[in-house]
Amino acid sequence: MKKEAILATIFGILFGAIVGAVVLYQSQKNNTTMVSQEQQKPTVSTQSAKLAVSQKQLLITEPAKGAIIKTNSVKIKGQVPQNSLVIAQNSATEVVKKFETENFSLDFPLQLGENNIQISVYSVTSTPQEEMLKVFYIPE
Repeated sequence: MKKEAILATIFGILFGAIVGAVVLYQSQKNNTTMVSQEQQKPTVSTQSAKLAVSQKQLLITEPAKGAIIKTNSVKIKGQVPQNSLVIAQNSATEVVKKFETENFSLDFPLQLGENNIQISVYSVTSTPQEEMLKVFYIPE
């Protein structure tokens, strides 16, 4: 090989090693900063925790989780904040309905066997509150 090719190879290897060391140093520095910021976060008071639990947006009253249903549809009942959009879906079906009142009720078709129904509620924020409801459709 010529001298120029050998020098270019050596400089390339050195440059790559320097860039790798800088990236590694920066990533370790960022991890250290993130840990120290997490340690400085204020703790949540018990009153705030109770308030967050009491402001739960979605409460499913019927059917119970793990219920065995003998018909090919189920009536899902519960409570949500006023003017909420409720979406119930599984792998085959999706039911979307807006409720002006706090109580909701919607009919959801079932597939034979196990049905995992994802219920999402959109109210004040664009972040939904979600709950998984598992029921079993076993005809008589």
